[in-house]
Amino acid sequence: MKEANVSIQDLEDFLIPLLGEGKIEGKLEVHCPDCGADLGSFKNYEEIPKENDCEICGHSFPVSDDYLEILLEVKGGFFRGRL
Repeated sequence: MKEANVSIQDLEDFLIPLLGEGKIEGKLEVHCPDCGADLGSFKNYEEIPKENDCEICGHSFPVSDDYLEILLEVKGGFFRGRL
């Protein structure tokens, strides 16, 4: 796969309007820093618990951007022009 050379600013300028228009939907997924287990998905950063406990390995850790993954889902026919 070819890597895109796009700045964070350009990416935000492109994605934020699409989020506002409902063409894409975003969520934040929390992962355990020890075992990588998916600990849940949240629509807003404020919804993420300040302390997290992994049910798989038992590791407890505070919320950190280092353990978050941003997931974007394309809605409708945005790329192909179909619904």
